[in-house]
Amino acid sequence: MFTSISRWLAPAALTVFVAGAVFYPVICAADRADPLDPQAKVAALVYQSSLARYRPYRDAKPIGWREANDTVNRIGGWRAYAREAQEASPAGDRPPPPPDETDKTMPQGHGDHKSR
Repeated sequence: MFTSISRWLAPAALTVFVAGAVFYPVICAADRADPLDPQAKVAALVYQSSLARYRPYRDAKPIGWREANDTVNRIGGWRAYAREAQEASPAGDRPPPPPDETDKTMPQGHGDHKSR
């Protein structure tokens, strides 16, 4: 059964594809205005500046040092920051990978200058 369906399905799909490829430029050309006709109706040109939605940077409102210290104390002090740093980089415990044999690094010294 599969072979009987595939016998007519492949040529039918190819026919639809070829017909679409042939008639698509004709259909699209009918929608376009003639570029040589000065009276042709075209869409209005709309300019939008790339800086239209720009918002300048504004510094955050500074807080007093006592309020900052109270906030740090409330979240757990320096230990909370140390805990965050440990959780953020689990790769810090692993040794660095061995150097790649194909790595082409600059020679020691002054670039390509020969040392005496």
